[in-house]
Amino acid sequence: MNCPAFKRGMMERNIELVGSEIDKLTEDLLPLPIPADNIGHLKNITKLTGRMNKSCNFSARGICYLCIPGNPPQSEIEVVFISVSDTTVMSFTLAVDTAKRLRVVDVF
Repeated sequence: MNCPAFKRGMMERNIELVGSEIDKLTEDLLPLPIPADNIGHLKNITKLTGRMNKSCNFSARGICYLCIPGNPPQSEIEVVFISVSDTTVMSFTLAVDTAKRLRVVDVF
């Protein structure tokens, strides 16, 4: 993950740039459906936030999994950027595409 590019994408609300950087962290995260999670990405959201936290100087955490209505439903990840003089809290949402991969849908 290119941390400065990801942060710039978040600050500019650039879905394509954020998506490109998140894709680098999710390319090996295949769905693992179980009875309690038929979509199969709950553990992958946790893995993604862990990878984000190890890669860059910010804090990422899963806010919710499949909690945002839509077709398909979306999950939210919050990112906190801390600098000397400022703290910025932003989020992005993920959905599962037709290939069953996690994809960024929105940045806010």
